[in-house]
Amino acid sequence: GAVATTTRTVIVTDITPPEFTLISTNPLNLDVGTPFTDPGATAFDPCEGDLTASIVRTGTVNTAAPGSYTLSYSVTDSSGNTAVTNRNVLVRGSPAVLGFNAFFSGTNAVTGSPVVQFLADVNPNGLATVAFAQYGLNTSYPGRTASVNLPASYNTSTFFATLDGLIPGGTYHFRVAASNSLGVAYGPDQTFVVPTLFAAGDLNGDGRVNESELNSVLSNYWLTSSSLVMTNPSTLGGGLFQFALTNVTGWNMSVFASTNLTDWELLPAQAMPVWQFLDPAYTNYPQRFYRLQWP
Repeated sequence: GAVATTTRTVIVTDITPPEFTLISTNPLNLDVGTPFTDPGATAFDPCEGDLTASIVRTGTVNTAAPGSYTLSYSVTDSSGNTAVTNRNVLVRGSPAVLGFNAFFSGTNAVTGSPVVQFLADVNPNGLATVAFAQYGLNTSYPGRTASVNLPASYNTSTFFATLDGLIPGGTYHFRVAASNSLGVAYGPDQTFVVPTLFAAGDLNGDGRVNESELNSVLSNYWLTSSSLVMTNPSTLGGGLFQFALTNVTGWNMSVFASTNLTDWELLPAQAMPVWQFLDPAYTNYPQRFYRLQWP
């Protein structure tokens, strides 16, 4: 008739954090200048029920400044379980032209006209943007480069544009334009002077290459290139003029020769990545012009 008893203590521990539900979309897109009201969020805990009233939000949104903003929501139940979620608010605006420049990059190997390149930095401010350069001999900017598509982001994008067929010695106005669905931005007017027409190898700037100049130097087509080097120009026996070109392995290039800057003859290349060109017509004319085309 002896009876024994024991007691078991069962401890139920809540280790499950509350669950968030964001109201409205995430990310939330907003045009610059539009008033913003946070649509908020709800929170539900499996043990305690609705905890929406206990949500703490941090972060701010400046609707006057394009950018990506983060709002953070957190809530903690009575057992100390914390849940956190975020909302991204994308304030989108018209693009911004941050910086630009134009520089002389060489001479067209076929036409002999100067080549000018534009370089510009543009912030799309959250929307797909089209960027281009306008140019001309006056501020009506009759010329326009091909458009460049910039992806929607808040990062600075750099684009390049090339101009050919410019008037040697002419003073050109140019500006950079960028457009998206919220507006168009223009950089300030700037000017550049196109260099006068020159022949590769011309040392004194008279536009011609005489025999002494030709024997001593050959000018680079891309004047700003650091990876393309002309070496060892020399006169060979048998009426041949020889020079070598070295650059990065795999880049294509070719050399043209002319006696009048109008009619150009392609010279054969012997090998790569070091090119050696032979001009069998070198001694047949009082002057020869050489230009490098890359690619």
